[in-house]
Amino acid sequence: MSGVARIRALATQDLSAFNLDLEGMQVAAITVDGDEATWQRDGGELTIIPSRALLDGAEFATVVRYAGVPETINDLFGVSGFLHTDDGTVVAGEPHVAATWYPVNDHPTDQAAYTFHITVPRGLEAVANGVLVGKRTDGDWTTWTWRAASRWRRT
Repeated sequence: MSGVARIRALATQDLSAFNLDLEGMQVAAITVDGDEATWQRDGGELTIIPSRALLDGAEFATVVRYAGVPETINDLFGVSGFLHTDDGTVVAGEPHVAATWYPVNDHPTDQAAYTFHITVPRGLEAVANGVLVGKRTDGDWTTWTWRAASRWRRT
């Protein structure tokens, strides 16, 4: 699997670095506000160091290009995460499942909004959280677009 995560965020303090969760997948490149960023990995913790500091209150955009084979989680809660099937996959479970297939702040209190563009072989369906807002087939591939609104409100 390969992916591109486009994350829009708001700095709630001055930041010289920030973290996302990402389990196992390989990072190819990261940009923050269009500039190349450096990064470090410590297990499932991805630390991103922008080329210039982000100031408190600044909106910023991060793009992470990544690839790999997501792994199934087998822990105290049982089997969850990225579950491989004969014709595709199912992703299910809490609390730390999303980070097995895309970079995220994988914490239940983070009520981020999501737009998923998932491209699968023609004839298969991609289902995600939210509302289906589009489906486009190009040759042997179909891209499904799902949008989930944020429940988070800044106070």
